[in-house]
Parts: sequence; structure tokens; C-alpha cells
Amino acid sequence: TLIEVAWTCSGTDYVRVALCKGGDCSDNTSPNFVQWIVSFATACSASPTPWSSPNSLAGGNDYRICAVDYVTTSVTQCAAVTIVGASIKVLASSTITAGKPTWLAWNCSGVNSINLFLCKGGPCTWATSSFFVERIGFGAQGCALPGLSYTPKKTLATDTNYQLCFVDKHNTGMLGCKAVSVAAASIGLNFASSFVA
Repeated sequence: TLIEVAWTCSGTDYVRVALCKGGDCSDNTSPNFVQWIVSFATACSASPTPWSSPNSLAGGNDYRICAVDYVTTSVTQCAAVTIVGASIKVLASSTITAGKPTWLAWNCSGVNSINLFLCKGGPCTWATSSFFVERIGFGAQGCALPGLSYTPKKTLATDTNYQLCFVDKHNTGMLGCKAVSVAAASIGLNFASSFVA
């Protein structure tokens, strides 16, 4: 998620800005240091600065954003911030039928675009996984989209060991999977059982 980090200065010209967890931090040697938001000496007049939080951050209400004087790290001002962890939720039927269209939808938080996969035997994050069956859709799907229609291959084996896995395009460690069963494709006949030639 993109946010603006702003600060004001008095008696200093340059700052760095850090994200900390569990307490304040003034540099990357602190046990509370998570990452730099602004790692280089930045003029006080550069405030505000945009920052995109990585979706790999765990959610929590014990984060702190600290502006630190570039020369004298003992001059630090910190503020509490809550980070809601990124998530991907698969919204689909628990049973899909080979060869029959089905609607797939998703709910994303902290993620912009996802790749969609059908897997068997376990979750998969890309075509190189041993559990990969097929990619769904053409390229990454935007999380703002309502969903898409998906027609599984007619040749899929009937089984209960499939998963729909929706994977963050930029961080394959962030995924949402849902167990699904695949029902066999079938053909039904409906006509009068006797007729005159």
C-alpha cells in the first residue's frame, strides 16, 4: 500500500526514516529495525515522501515509523503505526466440473495483482511446481477486478485433491489457496425413447 510519510525538522537539516517493530530504532543495527523507508540523507524540505509498504510485512499494531537525524542518531522522533497484513482470499465453488465454465473471484488486501493456478496434490506458485496443473487466465489479474470465468480442461481427472491458488505477482510467498474437487465432464441425452421412422 502506498502511503505518504511526512516529518518536520527543527535544528537539523537531513533525516533518514526507518520502520521499526516492537519499539523505537535509530539505525539498522537496532533489534527493532525492520527496514529503511528513506535510507539516504534526505533534506527536511523533502517531506512528505511516498513509501510503498511491502506485502511481506506481518500485520501488527506494534510498528513505529522513526525519523532520525542523519548526523546525530540520538535525535529521533517516532510515531506508532498499525500495519494490516496482506492477504488473498479465493472465492469459488468447492467443486468445479471439467469442461464447464465456472466463476472465480477473489478478495485481496495489500496486493495489486495476482496470478491464478490450478494445482493438484498441494499448493503451487508457478508452472515449475510439481503440483502445477494449469495457469488460469492470461497474465496477472488485477485485484480490483470482480473475477473471471474459467473453463477447466475437459481432460482433468476426477479427484478431490485439487487447489485453486491465487498468488501475488510480486511476492510468490503471498498466496491464497482453496481446496476444490473436480467432477468429470459428462454428456446427457434427452429425447423421446420411441418414435416413428
